[in-house]
Amino acid sequence: MPPKIDRTEQKYWNELINQSLIQFFILKALQKKGPMHGYLLIEAIFEISWEKAKPTQSTIYPALGKLCNEGLLRVEIKKRRKIYSLTDLGLTAIRAASKAWNEVIPILQRNTII
Repeated sequence: MPPKIDRTEQKYWNELINQSLIQFFILKALQKKGPMHGYLLIEAIFEISWEKAKPTQSTIYPALGKLCNEGLLRVEIKKRRKIYSLTDLGLTAIRAASKAWNEVIPILQRNTII
Protein backbone atom coordinates (compact mmCIF):
# COMPACT_ATOMS: atom_id res chain seq x y z
CA MET A 1 0.00 0.00 0.00
CA PRO A 2 1.49 3.41 -0.97
CA PRO A 3 2.15 5.87 1.85
CA LYS A 4 -0.74 8.11 2.74
CA ILE A 5 -0.42 11.62 1.33
CA ASP A 6 -1.44 14.33 3.76
CA ARG A 7 -2.50 17.27 1.64
CA THR A 8 -3.46 19.19 4.77
CA GLU A 9 0.21 19.69 5.68
CA GLN A 10 2.16 22.62 4.26
CA LYS A 11 5.19 20.30 3.93
CA TYR A 12 3.35 18.35 1.21
CA TRP A 13 2.70 21.53 -0.80
CA ASN A 14 6.26 22.81 -0.30
CA GLU A 15 7.65 19.53 -1.68
CA LEU A 16 5.23 19.65 -4.61
CA ILE A 17 6.25 23.22 -5.42
CA ASN A 18 9.93 22.27 -5.17
CA GLN A 19 9.47 19.36 -7.58
CA SER A 20 7.44 21.31 -10.10
CA LEU A 21 9.79 24.30 -10.20
CA ILE A 22 13.10 22.44 -10.39
CA GLN A 23 13.47 22.75 -14.16
CA PHE A 24 12.58 26.45 -14.07
CA PHE A 25 15.12 27.12 -11.31
CA ILE A 26 17.85 25.13 -13.09
CA LEU A 27 17.42 27.25 -16.21
CA LYS A 28 17.13 30.48 -14.21
CA ALA A 29 20.23 29.75 -12.11
CA LEU A 30 22.31 28.99 -15.20
CA GLN A 31 21.01 32.13 -16.92
CA LYS A 32 21.80 34.27 -13.90
CA LYS A 33 25.09 32.76 -12.72
CA GLY A 34 26.53 30.99 -15.76
CA PRO A 35 27.90 27.46 -16.17
CA MET A 36 28.30 25.31 -13.05
CA HIS A 37 28.34 21.76 -11.75
CA GLY A 38 25.47 20.04 -9.95
CA TYR A 39 26.37 20.82 -6.33
CA LEU A 40 26.87 24.54 -7.05
CA LEU A 41 23.61 24.49 -8.99
CA ILE A 42 21.78 23.13 -5.92
CA GLU A 43 23.23 25.99 -3.86
CA ALA A 44 22.41 28.58 -6.54
CA ILE A 45 18.79 27.38 -6.70
CA PHE A 46 18.53 27.61 -2.91
CA GLU A 47 19.84 31.18 -3.09
CA ILE A 48 17.71 32.48 -5.96
CA SER A 49 14.58 30.88 -4.52
CA TRP A 50 15.06 32.81 -1.27
CA GLU A 51 15.82 29.51 0.45
CA LYS A 52 12.44 27.97 -0.47
CA ALA A 53 13.71 25.36 -2.95
CA LYS A 54 16.72 23.16 -2.29
CA PRO A 55 16.72 20.21 -4.63
CA THR A 56 18.41 16.98 -3.62
CA GLN A 57 20.83 15.10 -5.82
CA SER A 58 18.08 12.59 -6.52
CA THR A 59 15.87 15.34 -7.99
CA ILE A 60 18.39 17.59 -9.69
CA TYR A 61 20.34 15.05 -11.72
CA PRO A 62 17.31 13.49 -13.47
CA ALA A 63 16.08 17.02 -14.27
CA LEU A 64 19.51 17.97 -15.63
CA GLY A 65 19.54 14.82 -17.78
CA LYS A 66 16.10 15.61 -19.15
CA LEU A 67 17.04 19.21 -19.98
CA CYS A 68 20.24 18.02 -21.68
CA ASN A 69 18.32 15.41 -23.71
CA GLU A 70 15.88 18.10 -24.82
CA GLY A 71 18.73 20.34 -26.00
CA LEU A 72 18.18 23.07 -23.39
CA LEU A 73 21.51 22.44 -21.66
CA ARG A 74 24.94 21.37 -22.74
CA VAL A 75 27.35 19.50 -20.52
CA GLU A 76 31.14 19.54 -20.56
CA ILE A 77 33.50 17.47 -18.45
CA LYS A 78 36.11 19.60 -16.67
CA LYS A 79 38.35 18.09 -14.02
CA ARG A 80 36.06 15.04 -13.81
CA ARG A 81 32.99 17.21 -13.13
CA LYS A 82 30.01 17.77 -15.37
CA ILE A 83 29.59 21.48 -16.00
CA TYR A 84 26.13 22.50 -17.22
CA SER A 85 25.34 25.58 -19.29
CA LEU A 86 22.40 26.94 -21.25
CA THR A 87 22.12 26.44 -24.97
CA ASP A 88 20.40 29.03 -27.16
CA LEU A 89 17.28 26.85 -26.94
CA GLY A 90 17.59 26.84 -23.14
CA LEU A 91 17.81 30.62 -23.09
CA THR A 92 14.66 30.81 -25.22
CA ALA A 93 12.96 28.34 -22.86
CA ILE A 94 13.76 30.31 -19.70
CA ARG A 95 12.41 33.46 -21.30
CA ALA A 96 9.16 31.67 -22.20
CA ALA A 97 8.91 30.09 -18.73
CA SER A 98 9.48 33.45 -17.05
CA LYS A 99 6.68 35.01 -19.10
CA ALA A 100 4.35 32.15 -18.19
CA TRP A 101 5.14 32.47 -14.46
CA ASN A 102 4.71 36.25 -14.64
CA GLU A 103 1.18 35.66 -15.89
CA VAL A 104 0.21 33.05 -13.27
CA ILE A 105 1.85 34.53 -10.15
CA PRO A 106 -0.60 37.45 -9.80
CA ILE A 107 -3.48 34.97 -10.14
CA LEU A 108 -1.98 32.78 -7.41
CA GLN A 109 -1.44 35.80 -5.18
CA ARG A 110 -5.07 36.87 -5.54
CA ASN A 111 -6.34 33.37 -4.84
CA THR A 112 -4.09 32.39 -1.94
CA ILE A 113 -4.94 35.18 0.47
CA ILE A 114 -6.43 33.54 3.53
